[in-house]
Amino acid sequence: KEMQSSSSSPELYQQGASINSHQFVDASTTTSSSCFLSFSFYIRSFEFIELILCFVFAAITNVVPLFVVPLNKRSIPYLYTESGDIILDLIHDEELVKETISDTVLIVTCVVGTLILQLLTGLIVHGAGSMDAHKTLCVYSIAFGLNSLLTEAIKNYVGYLRPNFYDLCQTDWDDVVDGGIPACANVDMSNGYKSFPSGHAGTAFTGCTLYTLYLLGNFGINRHRGRYVEEIRRISNCSDAAESAIPTEDRVDEAYRDGEIVTIVLRCQDVPKTTHMIRRIYSILSLLPMAYAFFVAVSRVRDNFHFPADVMVGSAIGFLCSTFAHGLWFPSFPQL
Repeated sequence: KEMQSSSSSPELYQQGASINSHQFVDASTTTSSSCFLSFSFYIRSFEFIELILCFVFAAITNVVPLFVVPLNKRSIPYLYTESGDIILDLIHDEELVKETISDTVLIVTCVVGTLILQLLTGLIVHGAGSMDAHKTLCVYSIAFGLNSLLTEAIKNYVGYLRPNFYDLCQTDWDDVVDGGIPACANVDMSNGYKSFPSGHAGTAFTGCTLYTLYLLGNFGINRHRGRYVEEIRRISNCSDAAESAIPTEDRVDEAYRDGEIVTIVLRCQDVPKTTHMIRRIYSILSLLPMAYAFFVAVSRVRDNFHFPADVMVGSAIGFLCSTFAHGLWFPSFPQL
């Protein structure tokens, strides 16, 4: 059998490798009809089931800590002297101030915002026919699910008081003077016992780390030192013999196009030194989302909602969860 190839395509396969009645597909010929066929094929594929399972995992991990790990409500710290004075614990007597980054702003910027930016970036770089959107949705579901599970479980188990606990609690000290036990006037005080670790820091580092890793993988210095991905070719239903002839230095991925599985071959080419400099600049610019995550984290200390240790552990949890989830579908960070 003779290998079929287009006149405009560079030779990828050795002579004698066979492609059984398959033709090269031009990526520029995508139409609304083909997109519909691709989506129809996708929702009947294993990958669609995988995506649903990832969504279910994210939903379950947000609920499990509420029922499995009860909140550890510590007693309100104070000293009552013989003279009738009440001495408070100064580390929990900080002023309650307005949050720099509210919960709504956090979700919009670090969850929804980073997800939309990554989907748009993938659409521009890889096109609508790739599996990049599927991978992105799976990665975000797993990363935020793991971060929520670990953060909320630790918060409930530890039950550490916030720096502004007394202001949040609005303690009625008159009961203490009368010999009673201090209680919070604020009925919903569960948030005051969730200082460790910082949920804001974890969420910020989860979303921003995911987007940073994605930018590094597409625009930064990649794992092929001195080489870069130059050309994307789509071969419809490539045979085993043809795939075996693909050089090992090329990266092979799969996509959906016109209802068929499509093999994407990313070919590595030598590049001039100026390209290395440009990619180093891109790598540095890719860290901008991380800078925002740092800002969110340190603002929690400034706003008296967390101690420095809370922020450090929360940031570490978010970074580790996002790095792990990213490596499940994309090249891991050490390979970039």
